[in-house]
Amino acid sequence: MTYIISFVLSVAASVVGYYICKWLDRHEKSGKHPEKTPGVTAPGVFVFV
Repeated sequence: MTYIISFVLSVAASVVGYYICKWLDRHEKSGKHPEKTPGVTAPGVFVFV
């Protein structure tokens, strides 16, 4: 049972992280972020188990 809960939580965290990255990218492209920091990206999906 612990493995199932851990798996569901990791999938949920990945989905939330994906949508947060999409939201941040959308705001960056629209120009609402005046200070841009070069080299700061989120290249992958993080899964914590």
